[in-house]
Amino acid sequence: MDDDLHPLPLPPIPLMVALRTFAALLALAGPACAAAWLLTAAGGEGLDILVVTAAIACAFAGPAAGCVLWALAYLVSRQHDAAVLQRLLISSPQRRHADGSQRPGREAEARASGNESLLAELAEINANLLLTEDERRAKWERRRARLSARLHAEAEGALAAREFDRAARALDQLAEEFGEDERCAELRRRVSHGRAAADDEEVASETRRISDLMAISSFKEAQEAAAQLAARFPTSDAARSLLERVRREANAFTTEQRNRLFTEIQRHADARRWRPAFQAAQRLLRQYPDSPEADEVSVQMPTLQENARIEEVREMRDRARDLLRRRRYAEALRVAEDIVSLFPDTQAATELRAQMERIRRLAKQTEAD
Repeated sequence: MDDDLHPLPLPPIPLMVALRTFAALLALAGPACAAAWLLTAAGGEGLDILVVTAAIACAFAGPAAGCVLWALAYLVSRQHDAAVLQRLLISSPQRRHADGSQRPGREAEARASGNESLLAELAEINANLLLTEDERRAKWERRRARLSARLHAEAEGALAAREFDRAARALDQLAEEFGEDERCAELRRRVSHGRAAADDEEVASETRRISDLMAISSFKEAQEAAAQLAARFPTSDAARSLLERVRREANAFTTEQRNRLFTEIQRHADARRWRPAFQAAQRLLRQYPDSPEADEVSVQMPTLQENARIEEVREMRDRARDLLRRRRYAEALRVAEDIVSLFPDTQAATELRAQMERIRRLAKQTEAD
């Protein structure tokens, strides 16, 4: 059993009884001896100053010695209680595992770690009980000096690693424990300057990346990146200026693209190239639907579409005629069927319907030959 492996220490009852008994006897014996001494001296040669002084000293010495023995018995009792508690804390996790009521795991490990911490605190209490007040004060001062050195070292290390949040936390703990001194203030200035320099470096790096995006006309991605940068560094003038520049250049690029498409539409329309004009108009409406240019082109769209349709039919009709002249009747038949199918209400479709039977007959004759 676990209790056999870790037996509880026996209570020091005989020692405690003996110490308290002797304490009580000394406390009573001192005044009793002093009284007997005084009575004897008074019945003999009489009282003098030396006898009275010795009697008083004896009367106080007995209770004082009794108090010392009683305090010693109390310390023995405290030591026994601490030893019992330590033994119970050590054996309790093992006893639970042996009983099957709890399997070892993370919870048990966490409790064992807590037990170790509690044991360390108990050991510290026991050690402090044996120290004088001056020794305890000196020990406390040494611990505070070690804590101060550790926090200063942690702040310095965090600064060297450019971990400014960790450095700030260490300085906050320093200020809470020891107050703000000149060294702490200097470290805070270094943290502030280091953080500002790191922020400036990141803003400069992002500025270069966003400029590269604008150079390849990726203004949507550039605007998103600039907005995120300005949100991360709201006090940075460079980040705000960058966002404004990206927006300004994006608007200028958009205006230029709209104007270019609109000019292209007008140039093709003036040259009566209706299909390129119609395709450019479609791109303008798709990419910039809310622009003034889109409003103007929307009015022209029915005319552009109809002219583009007529132009395509004419091109297909001319191709069919060319194929017929070169006696490539099968290919001419396929083009004619496409015209009739895709543009049934056009003049070209009407003309080809009348010739369709003759074209089929010629195509069959050509295949037979």
